[in-house]
Amino acid sequence: MQKGANRTALLLSAGLFLLAGALHELDGLLPAALRSVNFMGMTVIYLGLALGWAASIAQRIMNRAVRRLLISCAALAALWIVLRACKYRFFESEAVCLMLWYLYYLPQLVAPVLMLLAALHLGRPEGQSISRRWYLLLVPAAVLFLGIVTNSRHELAFRFFPPQSRLNVYAHGPLYFAACAFMLAMMAAGVGVVFARSRVRSGRRFIWLPGVVFLSGFALCLLSFANVLTAFKVPEMFCATFIATWECCIQVGLLPSNANYGGFFAASTICAQIADAQGNAVYSSARPLRLTAEQRRQAQAGAVMLTPDVRLSAHAIRGGTVCWTENVGGINRIRERLRETAAMLAEENELVRAENEAAALQAQVEEQNRLYEGMLAAVRPQLARMDALLRGMTPEMPDFSRRMAQVCVYGAYVKRRCNLALLAEAEPRMQAQELALCIRESLGCLTDAGVSCTLCAQGEAQLAPQAVTLAYDFFEAAVEAALPGLSALLVNLHAGADGLTLRLSLEDAQPLLADWAAQRRAPLHASLTAERQDGTLFETLRVEGAGENA
Repeated sequence: MQKGANRTALLLSAGLFLLAGALHELDGLLPAALRSVNFMGMTVIYLGLALGWAASIAQRIMNRAVRRLLISCAALAALWIVLRACKYRFFESEAVCLMLWYLYYLPQLVAPVLMLLAALHLGRPEGQSISRRWYLLLVPAAVLFLGIVTNSRHELAFRFFPPQSRLNVYAHGPLYFAACAFMLAMMAAGVGVVFARSRVRSGRRFIWLPGVVFLSGFALCLLSFANVLTAFKVPEMFCATFIATWECCIQVGLLPSNANYGGFFAASTICAQIADAQGNAVYSSARPLRLTAEQRRQAQAGAVMLTPDVRLSAHAIRGGTVCWTENVGGINRIRERLRETAAMLAEENELVRAENEAAALQAQVEEQNRLYEGMLAAVRPQLARMDALLRGMTPEMPDFSRRMAQVCVYGAYVKRRCNLALLAEAEPRMQAQELALCIRESLGCLTDAGVSCTLCAQGEAQLAPQAVTLAYDFFEAAVEAALPGLSALLVNLHAGADGLTLRLSLEDAQPLLADWAAQRRAPLHASLTAERQDGTLFETLRVEGAGENA
């Protein structure tokens, strides 16, 4: 159908062109009253052919840059026809007609350059343009055109004889021949680039045809220039040669166009069908698609699965519907593998989660063991002393009460020392009140053992956990060294921002061992002093920089 329409358009265009030539031949035989009508008829035909070809280029050529350049060339051809009509029919002034004649060379010089630029765009992606340096070819065209337009000043293009008659007798100058050489070079280069850039294999058999058309048109232009061919003048022959050459390139496939879509659709490997509004198949692909009216109607509402692996889709277009099938078997297999992979990953994630939970539990157990081992190491001497006191002890023993009192003192220390260890793990700082509570409970047990005890606590600073445990260890060590002869104990506790001070006043007590301070004070800045006055032992522990205000 499309091929037939193209042939009809080409035959109609050729017929109109020949008709215009016939009208030109009849121009001399017609009365003067009809010559203007006859000339206007020829002009309308030529303009219609140029503009009609431009309209077809706008529809057929897909590359935007090529399309614009060819349309510009067609517009220049139409301009040339209009200038010729104005020169011969609308103006009688010799100066005006001479300028219109010079203006002929604007389309003659620019159109071949645009033809070459259009050829250079072939084979490139839609968004990729040629180098801007190619547009410098318009510079010599502009120079030559300016030289011809100003010919009246220098007569390098046309030399008139005699000088006062500028339209009848003249000779061509060097500028004219330079312009002709430039035009022929640009047109030949454009045709050569089209052949070189062609990527259509099916058009290789007819690659010679555009060249034959170009050479034939060039020969006819020479015959028209020499007045051997009188039916057509140079402007129309030049424009016809240009349009015929490019149209031949399009027809043989050297210039890609969107023609023969029906053939492309029929040769495609897709399984599709285009139906009219009544549901009759108009175009079918190489793989036939047999559908019922119900299937087509369902496909328009949404995709229909003909088989588990074949999906039917449809879309409404102007004048009908296009239907096609897609093999989604590969997608289904990918989805199945994805489901299997997801299930496997879910199992692996569950295992990883369980492993993480086990690792966290193991770390928690290890941390608890470390904490318990640390607490046990801190109170192991007291536990050993408690065991020694309780082993073999009975209520009938004379020192039962004394031994039980010492056991209670050790037990209070073990309880409170472990509690301090737990608090030290939980908080970076510890209230001074915690140390006071520990000492107060130990003093309660000493009171039950017959020791007169008093506690004076001042300050509510927050202390470093190491300082609190050191102070409580110092208190316990001093009490244990003083037992069993200890009769009275006064404890002064001061906790401030500058540090911690714990001062013990012991009656009838023995001092701490000398090496206790060296074993317990590091790495804190602590100092231990002891002095005796009137039978009372004064022991003071000072820890500097251990506190801060609450």
